[in-house]
Formats: sequence, C-alpha cells, structure tokens
Amino acid sequence: MRMISFLKKSFDYFPDKIAIYEAENVWRYQDIYEMTNTVANVIYSTQVRKNDRICICFTNVVEFIFSYFAVLKVGCIPVLVSVNTPVDKIYHILQETSAVGFVGHSWVFRLISDTKKTLQFAILDKYFHTKRNDFKIFFIDQLKPDPEFSGVEYNEPEKICLYTSGSTGKPKGVVLTSSNIDYSTSTIINYLKLNEKDCTLVSMPFSHCAGLLYMLVHVRIAGSLITGESASMPGSFLTAIYNKGVTNLPVIPSLMNLYVKNFKKEIAHYCSKLKYIELSSEPYNQLLINTLTDILPTVKLFNTYGLTEAPRATYHNVKKDSNAIISVGKPNSQVNITIINSQNKPCQAGETGELFISGPNVAHGYWNKPETTNKVFTKLGFKTGDMGYKDHLGRIFLTKRVDEMIKIGGENVYPDEIRQVINSISGVENVQIHTVDDAIYGKAIHVYVKRHTEAITEKHLLKYCRKYLEKNKIPTMIEFL
Repeated sequence: MRMISFLKKSFDYFPDKIAIYEAENVWRYQDIYEMTNTVANVIYSTQVRKNDRICICFTNVVEFIFSYFAVLKVGCIPVLVSVNTPVDKIYHILQETSAVGFVGHSWVFRLISDTKKTLQFAILDKYFHTKRNDFKIFFIDQLKPDPEFSGVEYNEPEKICLYTSGSTGKPKGVVLTSSNIDYSTSTIINYLKLNEKDCTLVSMPFSHCAGLLYMLVHVRIAGSLITGESASMPGSFLTAIYNKGVTNLPVIPSLMNLYVKNFKKEIAHYCSKLKYIELSSEPYNQLLINTLTDILPTVKLFNTYGLTEAPRATYHNVKKDSNAIISVGKPNSQVNITIINSQNKPCQAGETGELFISGPNVAHGYWNKPETTNKVFTKLGFKTGDMGYKDHLGRIFLTKRVDEMIKIGGENVYPDEIRQVINSISGVENVQIHTVDDAIYGKAIHVYVKRHTEAITEKHLLKYCRKYLEKNKIPTMIEFL
C-alpha cells in the first residue's frame, strides 16, 4: 500500500484526531490532508512532470509532513536534505538531481544565491520580500487550505532520495524504493506493536532515514506525533513527553547519555509513562542501559541497527535479553546478515568480519553514481563497512568500522573530509585529525594544524569549517603545532 493511501485512510477514519502537536498548536488529520492538497495544487500548477525531483529542506515541523505527501501526490520524487547542509553541498544536490523545485524554510532559501540554473519554483514556509523574477516563489503561510486536489493524481513514485555524508566530502543520494519504505514501516509497527493510540516524539531529523520512518509510521497507524521540540531545550522537551502523553521515544544514545548525566531525576519522572525507548543510529554503553533500567523499570528498551542504505536490519529487546545488552540483536524477518572474513568466506560464530545485508530493506543504490553503487551493493548484499560477529545464538555484536567513518550525534562523519577542508586553506601546511570520547555526542573531533603563518588563527579556521562542513563535523578543539 502506498503512503498517500495511508494518509487518506487515516483522514477517512480519524479526521478529527490530533495528528501533530507543535508547540501550542494542534493539527488534525483533516488539517494535514487539506494542506497536503493545498501544496500539491501549487506544485501541480508549475507543470511538473512525473518523477521530477523536488528538494525538501525543513526541520522537524509540520510543513515537512504535508510537503512530503504533496510531492508524492503529484508523482514527483522527494529529495530530502538536512537544513545543516552547507550551501555549496545544497548546490551540488540540486544540480546532481536536476531538481525543479525547492520546498523548505525561507531562511535556508535565502542562503541560496544562485539557483537559476536548477530550479523552476520554490515553496517556502514564511513570506519574505524578494525581487527575484527568474522563477515562481510561493509562501505556505499565505495559502488557503484546499480540501481537494484539483490536478491529475499520478501513481506514487517508486523511489525517494535521502542525502547522506560521503567519504569524499560530496553527499551521496541514497535511493530508497517504496517497497523499502513499506517493509521498514511495517517492521517498526509489528515489533513495537503500535496502534492509533500511540504518541511519539521524534528527536531525529525527518530528513534522516530513522526520523522519516517514524513520521511515516505514525501517519500509517493514525497515531500522534510531536514536532518542533528541540532536544537542546531539555525543559520543554521532557515536559512535552509527560504532558502530551508520549508513549514512544526513539532517540540516539548520545542524547540519552546527556540527559541521564544531567537530568536523571527529571528523566525518572517525565519518562515514567513511556511504553518504550528505542536507541538507534549509534553505539551505546552498558552503563547507559543499566541506568535507564534502574530509573525506568517499567519502560521497555530496544536497540536497533541499520543504515540509510539498509534501514531496520535488526532489533533487540534489551531487557528481555539482558545477557547481551550491547548486542544489536538478530536480523528482522526476511533480512539476512552475512559476516565475511578477510579470506572472503562466511565467518563462524565468534569470528569477526564485515557485515553484508540483503533483503527487502536494502536500497536501490546511489543517485547518479553507478560505480559507487556497484562497489557496495554486491551479490552478497549491501557492504556496510561495519565489522562485527555473531554469537552461537545468532545475536550480532558490532566492533568497529572498516574505514575511518565515525558517528557523532547519530550522524556519519569522515575525518578525511575535515582534513581536506582545512588543508585547502591557504597557509595551512599539514593537518592531523583525532577523535576523542565525548560524554554528550559519543565522539568529538580534535584537530592539530601546522601552519606557515600565525595569521591563520583558530577563529579563521572555525569560520571556514562552518562554511563548508555540517555542524557535527566542526572540530571542538584546534591546536597549532
């Protein structure tokens, strides 16, 4: 079943049910459905063609949700981009996908000064004065909700595109099919036993695979979702969990580490009504699990493993299998994980090798990158770059990465990209990148720089890094040798 059909079904059965809590505002399923039609009508009026690409660049706000469904409704392919993506990388994405439209925050669009070659229109959340006449600009806050879609409703596109960090510095567009999305959302619903009475606060970005899947899951079950809450504001974040009756909290371990370290008593109170906490997107330690088990004895804890290229590969009921707390569990139904050793043979129990994933969750490949696709989407399955082993019960344990890639705040970071950016600065002779443990984000980047001149300062380097690197890749310490 297609995602648009799920939205229509939720609207038909629960039109007055609250779909979204956002700050002091609430959005019913009828509101979401009408705004989906409204934005779809605007996109259709620009004379887009089936399978045209449209870039969506929002934070976790309600505009992301109805814009995503609107793009699907007109038969176009959503290209999801994080708002933290540097401007030059947004240019690259727009050009690589030949995107005809940009739907996102006005403040992001202001940063894009030269889109004439790529875009035909933009749909922005809030009005701002602009003199641009080279293409059409629409403002969502000026649109009147439309209960019906007036265009020709095409079949939903067979794929979407999510952009992730690449090892070369250029982002890669992962192509997920509708079958991948259908499998992954069904899997989440089944093992967590979700229904229309559930309410979830998602801290991961909707532009990230994990956040997107949770958004789609709750539309599919006609559940409720809380948007607009920032984890950097612990007071309102925890209060929303308690006051809005949140039952489910998917979260990255580094955020829970931060909260448990600084707000242990508050976690015990405000999270006491949760059904479960799901930890994903990065490793965690046994101390975190022990602490959560102690302060939240009735809350279930799940650990999952997957990548944008192969989401929802495993899940692990941590409290039910406390003998393997740091395991990522066993493969989900229909998913196969093969571990291959250095002799290119399947590993025995306890033997470490590289994980290859095959099954209905594995993506179609990378957008417009056939060589890269062929290297990692192999006959054995998707070559993950993750090293690990299975025990005699088939439980999977991760150990390290094949390459330098690390996780910071749940996002992929390649140290070589940071090295290349700083090395490109005139006056820099050499750069060494080191990672250190960090209590908040799991890992942090420390940089050692050899320079030709003292005119190269820490302030100068950080300003340059902020221009060309995502927030989680910016060094937390710079030392000159």
